[in-house]
Amino acid sequence: MNCNDNTRRSGKKTLAMSEAGKINCVIGFDYGQSRVGVACGQIITATATPVTTINATTKEHLFSEIDKLVKEWQPDVMVVGVPVHMDGEEQEVTRLAKKFINRLQARYSLPVYEIDERLSSYEADAILSENSRSYKKNKKSQKADLDMVAAQLITESWMRDFG
Repeated sequence: MNCNDNTRRSGKKTLAMSEAGKINCVIGFDYGQSRVGVACGQIITATATPVTTINATTKEHLFSEIDKLVKEWQPDVMVVGVPVHMDGEEQEVTRLAKKFINRLQARYSLPVYEIDERLSSYEADAILSENSRSYKKNKKSQKADLDMVAAQLITESWMRDFG
């Protein structure tokens, strides 16, 4: 697709303006080695909703759960938060997140965009702490909630940059 100057930048990929009008639903991921937070966003409102946190016990389980979400939400694009150190240096989980992106692209034949996710977990923690009195009391649900809200922030950030 030749789009000349009618493009928007998001992450490392360019999105053509003619493509932009076709996007309604975005699934965003906060990738982690043991858990993956998921959120679904709507372009029209530029808002996202935390959906779930998937325990990434095995690749098969992870992608089985993502298959269900893709079938239910029918996204037009996917967004993955890619973690880097504050100085921009990549870390081991950066490489794993990029591998996850490649697997998503191959499996679902959808555009998958990466976005810098620095501080998304800190921001999610602050939001949850402010909005829920019981948040800090239950460590297990705290991590799952944190991952979902981080995915929400990643998705909304991408939609702001995209739109």
